[in-house]
Order: sequence, then structure tokens, then C-alpha cells
Amino acid sequence: MNIPSKNNHTGSVVVLVAVLFVLGLILVLNNRKSPEIVQPISPIMSDDNGDSAAEEIMTPATGGYTNYDSSHLSFANEGKVVLFFNAKWCPTCRALTKDVQSKISEIPEDVLILSIDYDSEKELKKKYGITYQHTLVQIDSLGNQIKKWSGSPNLESLLSNIQ
Repeated sequence: MNIPSKNNHTGSVVVLVAVLFVLGLILVLNNRKSPEIVQPISPIMSDDNGDSAAEEIMTPATGGYTNYDSSHLSFANEGKVVLFFNAKWCPTCRALTKDVQSKISEIPEDVLILSIDYDSEKELKKKYGITYQHTLVQIDSLGNQIKKWSGSPNLESLLSNIQ
């Protein structure tokens, strides 16, 4: 009668752990890619006379979708700003991001959606009481919360929640 030795069993476990480690590493590296921003907002340069040059103004001229920058909050003086707390590892966040990017031309000119990394923006999460990725917060130009909601599956749903 052949009784499996303890060494054969241990070797199988080591190989299994190594394979799982490599697969996990591949998944982590694939998820570290930054989402492509379809419509980045570039700064507008002007001086006191309205001529191009001296002073950098970070307020976007029209709405769209881009990464969070506190300088974009002043857009709420003329339009509506929505913070989208999302994580690269979150499938519903990735689905909404993909839908927004594929329908970028459907975002009204008076709406600016700012993507915020759920995992790294701890201060903003604390400020708005964010405990769950895929949370959206409409704010005013001072950064005060107007409305908060979770789980918009697509751009249409996101836009319908804006006040």
C-alpha cells in the first residue's frame, strides 16, 4: 500500500500558493492602470485685460468629465459639480466610468463630473461621509454638499439625480 508522503503534499500546497500569488499579482498590476480621461480640462490662460498670457485660471469653460482638482470647484458658480468617488477595483465604478466616457458628448455643458480615487482621497471621504465606493456628491462652489447618492449605473441615472 502506497501512503502519500508529507513532502509530496507540502510540495503541492507550495505550488498552489505560488500560482495563486502570481495570478493575484497579475490582477493587481492590471487594475493599477489609470482610467483614460476622454475629455481632460485644460487651464485657460488670461491676464486682467482678458488677453492670453499671465495668470492661470483653472476653471473649465464647459462641463465634462475629468479627475478631481480643487480648482475645478469654482465651476459650480455657473454650473453643477458632481464628485464621483470610485475605485479601480470596483466593477460598478468601472462600468459607470466607461458609460460616462462613451457618452461624453451627452454631458450638459453646465455639468462637471470629477473622478475621485476612493482609496487615496481620505480627507474628501471624511469631509463628505463617504463609506462606500460608487458614491456621488453634488457640491456647490464652496465644496458644500448639496446632494449625495450611490449606485448610478449609467450617465442618464447620474444626470437625473443632479439638482
